[in-house]
Amino acid sequence: MANLVGAWPQEVVVMNSLSCNLHLMLLAFYRPTETKNKIMIEKKAFPSDYFIVESQIKLHGLDPSDLLIEIEARNPNGIIELSDIEEVAKLM
Repeated sequence: MANLVGAWPQEVVVMNSLSCNLHLMLLAFYRPTETKNKIMIEKKAFPSDYFIVESQIKLHGLDPSDLLIEIEARNPNGIIELSDIEEVAKLM
């Protein structure tokens, strides 16, 4: 795999699918509290990514309709800029 991506062997790790890795990452790091519990996701995310985030919120007994915040690019090129994220974060 290192040759394929032009890296040294010690720089490459292969594991699971992107969806599985997202699920594992959220299992490890999403620890909602009373004041820090929302997850921001791009509005046009892959459906599987959306369902993974939604399921993680539900796993903690919380309501995704309150805590899953969708963000959409204001830029016509579809890229979500840092300013877009900051604007949504202010409202959270």
